[in-house]
Amino acid sequence: MVRVANPRVRKAPGQRRADLLQAAVRRFSEKGIDHTTVDDIVLAAGVAKGTFYLYFDSKEQIVAALRARMAEESMIQATAFVKGLQDDEPWAIVSSTVESFLDSMLGNRDQIRLFSQVAVTAETTEILAECDRKLNGTFAAGIQAGVDRGFFDVRDAATTAALLRHAIEGTVGEAIRSHDDPDRARLLAASLELARRALNS
Repeated sequence: MVRVANPRVRKAPGQRRADLLQAAVRRFSEKGIDHTTVDDIVLAAGVAKGTFYLYFDSKEQIVAALRARMAEESMIQATAFVKGLQDDEPWAIVSSTVESFLDSMLGNRDQIRLFSQVAVTAETTEILAECDRKLNGTFAAGIQAGVDRGFFDVRDAATTAALLRHAIEGTVGEAIRSHDDPDRARLLAASLELARRALNS
């Protein structure tokens, strides 16, 4: 009887890249970023080493890609915030945006802890700076739209957007780094109070 080899599963490039990112997260969580090699990642992903280099030039680039993926989640929330302010329930959209932002960070807590243990490369710094500009600009546009409609009382939408986002991000990030199981209810209440004060200043 002739054995027929199992055909190799073909995946779309986007899915293959996502698989590599998830494999990297697993190995980073198990071994730490510094002690994880490209060989570890491809073994976890079940792909050849050459496949890795079709998507990433180095381990450092996959770390940067993971950071960028987290920023993309925040961008989705920022865009939803701007669109939501077209309705007449501004504080409902503020609350849902803050809650979504908080839950995204808590859902990525393992990655946030890992990232805090490694130095930020020049490539990662550039990626984060660009993400910051886009995020702050989008949130600022939303806040300004709220000001124009009389929802918020803010003198400088751009500065308020940057300060509010970084204040919440910094507080939640510190809680994640300091506690195995951060108090979500407490963080949410504090973040919502901060948002209300900032947008009614």
